Amino acid sequence: EAIGADIRYTKPDTPELGGELQLHRSLAYWLLQGLVPVAFGGLLVYQRHLRRLQGDVAYARRRRARGEAGRRLARARTLLDARDSRGFHAETQRAVLAFLGDRLNLPPAGLSGARCLEVLAERGVPEELRREADDIIASCEAVRFANVSADQAAMEALHERAAMLIWHLEKLL
Repeated sequence: EAIGADIRYTKPDTPELGGELQLHRSLAYWLLQGLVPVAFGGLLVYQRHLRRLQGDVAYARRRRARGEAGRRLARARTLLDARDSRGFHAETQRAVLAFLGDRLNLPPAGLSGARCLEVLAERGVPEELRREADDIIASCEAVRFANVSADQAAMEALHERAAMLIWHLEKLL
């Protein structure tokens, strides 16, 4: 009689536990299992990208060109809002030239509008985009060095043209 009363069973009755859970029949389980190799592959690609950014200067310059140009154009926008004509034109010119230099892997020390236009012609960029780049650079230089005045509407139009030029050239280069 003491045999049934002195030992408590560790497993209670099965009806109180509920239904059996079978993970291998769950769609979510298999989706998570399939996600592991995909995540591993993604990490390998990302690691390769980071290594290439550290080792390949031309690749790093091409990759950061759009972001740098965007930051410079944003700075030009603040100078435009502050009505600093010379500062605006200098920053807009730097944005265009730095973008072209980074995308074309030209050394920043001797970067000029004429050199950028030569390389754009060699790369087969359409004439209309080359003319637009030349016109933007020439407009900026005229205001900066020739004391040509520019009104607010012209500066806003120049800012928009520079942004569109960078956008079009990014697709081509």
